[in-house]
Amino acid sequence: MRILKVVLTFLVVITLIGMIGNQNVTVSHNNANDSFENSLDIQPDVAYHPAAAMTITSNDDFLANGWSGTGIESDPYLLSGMTFIPTIYDSGAIIISHTDAYFQIEDCSFIPDTPDSARGIYLTNVTNGRIIDCTFENSGVLLSYDWDPVQSEEDACASITFDYCTFQGPRGGISTSYDLNTTVSNCDFIDIDEAIYIHDSIDISILDNTFTNTGIVANCHETNWWRFFWGNTVNGLPYTLISGVHNAFVDLSGYGAVIVTDCSELVLANGYLSNTTVGLTIILSDNIVVRDCDFVSANFGILVSNLPVLEVDSCSFSNLYVSIDGQWSGACYIHDSIFENNDNPLNLVADTIVFERNLISNQIGGVQISGSNPVVKDNIFQNISLVIFFNLLFIRLKSTTISIALEKLFSFISSSMVFSKISEIISSGIS
Repeated sequence: MRILKVVLTFLVVITLIGMIGNQNVTVSHNNANDSFENSLDIQPDVAYHPAAAMTITSNDDFLANGWSGTGIESDPYLLSGMTFIPTIYDSGAIIISHTDAYFQIEDCSFIPDTPDSARGIYLTNVTNGRIIDCTFENSGVLLSYDWDPVQSEEDACASITFDYCTFQGPRGGISTSYDLNTTVSNCDFIDIDEAIYIHDSIDISILDNTFTNTGIVANCHETNWWRFFWGNTVNGLPYTLISGVHNAFVDLSGYGAVIVTDCSELVLANGYLSNTTVGLTIILSDNIVVRDCDFVSANFGILVSNLPVLEVDSCSFSNLYVSIDGQWSGACYIHDSIFENNDNPLNLVADTIVFERNLISNQIGGVQISGSNPVVKDNIFQNISLVIFFNLLFIRLKSTTISIALEKLFSFISSSMVFSKISEIISSGIS
């Protein structure tokens, strides 16, 4: 009988344990808001693994790297829904070169794991690519860039399209050099040093994009560098391109940033251009006058390329990295303007430079001028850390007032001057 009772007791215990095991368990804490139910059907945590960097050097490599599709226009090779963590040690998280198949990168993210910027996508000698609805944080896309122009032309890309992408800085964006028929549309660029950099590319289309505290840098030598440019805004204001206009007065009030190309005999006036990469870009134009404009808080106030004659009259430049920057200019006349709290008030290469009746105050970098026959006169320099004139063998300084703190360094430096020439210049009229 004792044995029978033990057996029955054991069976009852086993039955109760089994019944409890099939029930949900409620765990209560002292704080009623912390109570929760746990069904004991707990799924293991899923580890997050970002996509590995990939390199594609032929059409066949798309399928080998897990892309879907067949590479034709109606069924492009497709990479979708991936997250990449590019590093500064990689040429790109995705590197594609020497392909002509149609491909599409869609709904992918490129987010470096350090504060340093890193390249998200690098394309070289590639055609027929489309990048859609991707996110780039402190990273971007580089198209066929090389310091050697011959090599860059050989590596150029064609028919690359960006749609509905987001680029957020401080670095990254899109860089295109010697490329053909690149299209950027419906993209957001936020707080980037250079949202789009264009160097000697052809038939660029920039449509319906928004730029916030950033903008475009265009350095081009061909008038057909752009194809379409409309619907863009910078800080909520129109980002406009003026092309093929001659002998006209253009009121810049109400614009956020302006690009002028293939124009002549223009007066550009009344602009307030701020918080963008370049306030005013002037390319492949002639006899341009910029008058009564304010340039505030940008990388560049005015950026000039291939401009025979530029006049800047009664403008103000403040809180800029460089107020005026340009090369390949014939003659530049800057007068009656104010340069305040900039890293460099002037950085210009021109055959003839006249810089007169200007106020230059609280500058970190001073003045940098390079030209064969510059004239610098009747200016006021206040609290300048360094004033530098490069290659000015025939410089003439007249009635220039220097007001500078004793602890600041004031010097003239030129590769073409000897000390006796410097002494002659300094004694020629500085008061």
